[in-house]
Amino acid sequence: MVQIQEKWVDADYPARSGLKARLEAAGYSLSWGWDSKLAELELKGWETVIEPDAQGVLTKFRFDEVGPQQTLVKKKN
Repeated sequence: MVQIQEKWVDADYPARSGLKARLEAAGYSLSWGWDSKLAELELKGWETVIEPDAQGVLTKFRFDEVGPQQTLVKKKN
């Protein structure tokens, strides 16, 4: 079974880390999706961003500065 780690980050982490530029270059749009709306977003073609971290561990990115909890999602353009 593949384990996916959660990394809690700031809202601007995707831009600062280079993740946003890399995924946009691959033809994706990125957004933060409320966890309560993830199933609805999946129906619209969005998927959770799961990428290897610096150690190669599969990671999804979470954000919750003041609520609600959000997950980084992507959609192919």
